[in-house]
Amino acid sequence: MDKFLAFGGSFLQYVVIFVILVAIAVLGVFTGIALRKRKDAKELALHEDKKEEK
Repeated sequence: MDKFLAFGGSFLQYVVIFVILVAIAVLGVFTGIALRKRKDAKELALHEDKKEEK
């Protein structure tokens, strides 16, 4: 029974670490998407300003 509890505790520890790492990865993806959209919008505005000057 002690071995089962030790295994269960270790398994739970790995599950918690996995969930934390997945959450960090998801945050990274959404942050990257948001930053890319902001950069694209900035570049589009810059190109539109240059077109209006011509």
